[in-house]
Amino acid sequence: MKSTHRNRFFLCLILVFYFLSGCTINYIPKKYPIKSNAIPHFTSLKPITIINALKGCPKEVIVGVADPYTHVGDLSSYTQTAVDLLVSELEKKNIPTLENGKKVIRLEVLKASLFYSGFTYKTNIILKAEIGSGYDREYHVINSSGLYDRSIDGAVTKSVTALLNDPQIIAYIEK
Repeated sequence: MKSTHRNRFFLCLILVFYFLSGCTINYIPKKYPIKSNAIPHFTSLKPITIINALKGCPKEVIVGVADPYTHVGDLSSYTQTAVDLLVSELEKKNIPTLENGKKVIRLEVLKASLFYSGFTYKTNIILKAEIGSGYDREYHVINSSGLYDRSIDGAVTKSVTALLNDPQIIAYIEK
């Protein structure tokens, strides 16, 4: 009888430790293509350089806590996903990109946060863009999904979509 109580006690202790310890998820966003009708038509023959302002400067942050998980991310990798997406969208429009061009767009994800509420993950992202003419802007977006990875991927995609709908950015690309 005593061993049964002892076994139950240790089982309860293990379960309490398990639920209190939680797990950490480090997610790197994936490139999710932008729908063709989500951005206006524009073109340019002059090459553009897209720069990750955080490249080589890892900036790991806690993105959010959704029990029992802590979601962490490197804002440099979030920015790189935005850079890769922007490059692929420009290439779809036959706008050349290269590493050391005269036209430059610098991107930086300033903030990423993930919330879980009522079976839905919500991701907030702030993407900052600076162009060679001196113009800069922050794009604040929110994306929701039932899956944390799609919530994050969608937020990165929405931020690049917002950038590609900015008349100042379009004018800079076209000049």
